[in-house]
Amino acid sequence: MELIHTTSLVFVGGQFSPAMFDERDVFNVRPDPDQVRIGQRIGQFTYLSGKYQLQVTSERIELMGTGPQIVSNELVEAGQRIVQEIEPARKAVQVSGLGMNCHTVFDQQVSSITGKSFCSRLVSPNANTLVRASSVDPLLHLRFIEGALTFSIRLEPQINSRGQNLYVAVNGHQDVNSEEQLNTKLSRVDAFRAYIEAFHQRITKTMKGG
Repeated sequence: MELIHTTSLVFVGGQFSPAMFDERDVFNVRPDPDQVRIGQRIGQFTYLSGKYQLQVTSERIELMGTGPQIVSNELVEAGQRIVQEIEPARKAVQVSGLGMNCHTVFDQQVSSITGKSFCSRLVSPNANTLVRASSVDPLLHLRFIEGALTFSIRLEPQINSRGQNLYVAVNGHQDVNSEEQLNTKLSRVDAFRAYIEAFHQRITKTMKGG
């Protein structure tokens, strides 16, 4: 079964506005009919029947996509178009960070263990003793630096499947200072993809009993 990912690129800062962009150009297709625009402060647009999204607030610009690719080429190209608009305006707007995100559900039907069992194997058995609870859902939150990216990973039994499936969320963050080029930061999406692909392979192998 092919994994489906929800991935996003997030520009963090201040003084952003939907008026900075022509939403028709961001994904190079016309937005879906349902759009939200509240003055100069909030804009929310979807494309290709919801496959892609653009959300803009004064502190955050988020590009989101769903599909089998981890941060698809279309998402990266949209990010480059956002950068083209932000870069000349950086004296007026603040950019303090760039985040890359990938959320994935591993279906228990194609594995030998449940999401809850998978997480339980990674958590010390002393956890139940520490909290003095008869039943504990293990949640793992890991943070580390790999190259230029600070990774934050969360693994947990998926609530909607009552712990049968495994939910995995990965964030790769980069701080941005006023002298750094945003395209340099965005180019590290290849390293983000490569890490997640290898990480997901290890998860799949473990869940199938490898």
